[in-house]
Amino acid sequence: MVERSARAPMTELLRREVSVAARELEELGEHELAAEGYALVEDRESQARALAQAGSVDRLDALLDEQQSQERNDRTRREAQDTFTSLVASGQRRDAVLVARASGDDLLRERARALEARRPASNAVRLQLAGRSFAVVLGDEVVIGRAPEGSGEPTGAIAVASVALSRKHVALLRRGQEVFVRDLGSRNGTFLRGLRLAGEVSIGYGLDLDLGGEVPLSVRRTDDLPGAVAVVVGGMRHVAPLGAAQLGMGKWRLERGPDSWVELVTDDDPPAHAGSIRLVPRVSLLVGDAIASERGGAPHVVVEA
Repeated sequence: MVERSARAPMTELLRREVSVAARELEELGEHELAAEGYALVEDRESQARALAQAGSVDRLDALLDEQQSQERNDRTRREAQDTFTSLVASGQRRDAVLVARASGDDLLRERARALEARRPASNAVRLQLAGRSFAVVLGDEVVIGRAPEGSGEPTGAIAVASVALSRKHVALLRRGQEVFVRDLGSRNGTFLRGLRLAGEVSIGYGLDLDLGGEVPLSVRRTDDLPGAVAVVVGGMRHVAPLGAAQLGMGKWRLERGPDSWVELVTDDDPPAHAGSIRLVPRVSLLVGDAIASERGGAPHVVVEA
C-alpha cells in the first residue's frame, strides 16, 4: 500500500488510507515502513516516532534537522509578512516593498507588486485637497513638450501629444517671487500675441502662449496651493508649485522620494493619520490614501487615481 501510494497523486482519500496503513504497520512493528508512510502524508511527528522505534538514528537526525530548518524558514516568512503589513499600515510602503523583495516568499513578493501598482505617477499626482481635486506636478521646474520625461531631478514634466511640439518645448521656473516661461529651443517656436518668444518671459498675473503655433498654453496664479501656478495645456489642467508643494496643513508637503515614490512629508506638524492609525512623518503614498490631521478625522488629503 505504501509503495503503491508513493507513485500515485496524493488525494485527500489516499492520504487518509496511507495514514491508516502507516498506523497499522507501526502496530505490527514494521517501523521503517510506517515511517515511509508517515513521510508520504507529511506527518513529521509520527515519522520521527517510527524512526526512533526503528532505531534509525541517522534518518531521525536528518528529519529533525529538516524540521528545524523548515521551522526557521516558516518563522522568517511570518516575521517578513508581519513586518510588511506593519510598514504598509504605518505609511512606509517603499520600505515594505524592499522587505518583500529581499524575502524568498513568492506570496509576499506578489503582495509587493500589487502595492507598487497603486503608486501614483511621480510627475502628476492627482489629489483631493480640502474638497478640491487637481493634478499636482512636482519639481522646481516643469518641462512641457511632446516627450519631456527624463529631464532629471528635480524637474517635473507635462506631456502633450502633438507633433507641433518639440520633445522638450518650454520650461516653467521660479526666480524669486516671479514665475517665467522659457522656450527650450523648440523647433516650431513659442508665440506671444503672434510674436515668437526668444528666451523667457514673466507670467505676471497670467500669460497665454501658443506652442508650435497650434497648442494653447495658459499659465495663471492659483490658490490651489501656496505660491503655485495653474497650467492649462492640451486640454489638461495641472497645478505646479515650482518648489515645495505645501499642502496648507502645518508643515505638510509633497516630495519625490527615492525610487520616484511620491511622499507626504509632515514632520509630525501635525501628525498624519489614516483612520485610527498614526502614520510616520514621511509617508510613501498610494492611490486611495485618505489622510487626516486627527485620529479618525475627516481627510485633508486624498490621493486619487
